[in-house]
Amino acid sequence: MKPDSDSHAGKVASDTSRIFIAIALPEDVNAEVTRLQERLKKGAIFTGAAPAWVRPEGVHITLAFLGDQNQEGIDAAIKSMRSTCRRRVPFKLSISGLCFFPSEKDPRTIAFQIKKDVDAVQDLGRNLSGFCRANGFAVASRDFNPHLTLARLKSRKGFKGLRGLLESHRRTQAGVFEVDSITLYKSTLQSGGSVYEVLHVEKFGGGDSD
Repeated sequence: MKPDSDSHAGKVASDTSRIFIAIALPEDVNAEVTRLQERLKKGAIFTGAAPAWVRPEGVHITLAFLGDQNQEGIDAAIKSMRSTCRRRVPFKLSISGLCFFPSEKDPRTIAFQIKKDVDAVQDLGRNLSGFCRANGFAVASRDFNPHLTLARLKSRKGFKGLRGLLESHRRTQAGVFEVDSITLYKSTLQSGGSVYEVLHVEKFGGGDSD
């Protein structure tokens, strides 16, 4: 597998796909997140900022970005997912409160905070990353900070106004849901932003077999 740092070097072969593993949102939670995103878009107009908003279908909790991979890499990703999920049990997450990620001092995105069973999702992320590395992926070994990206910030223009906008939504909730699977996505960059295709869904508690 190519390391992530090499995935942008040169022309990507036509038989490769840019893939990542994430927690998908149920329809009702995604709908609530989308409604809030629309309100934020309207409010951001008056701040002078120009966030790059994530498409509603692209809102998810990323666990591992694996870069450009061929079919062998996709198979290895699925193997990593199966190893991660085989003895795992469902847990619940709460999406509540907006923030700048990774911090207000270094605001790269506007994101929803993940609450409730944060330890479980952090353990899931660390476990998945370990299996990905064991299967040949260059996944960085670092603390996993789960969040839900709504928009990406290309500059600090209008930041003061954005900060006030987010402050008014500190306690906004988008719902509580049960996590019982992880999803492998293919990401294709188009003129209007990235388009995502589901390649594989792995349920928790898959047993001991690969």
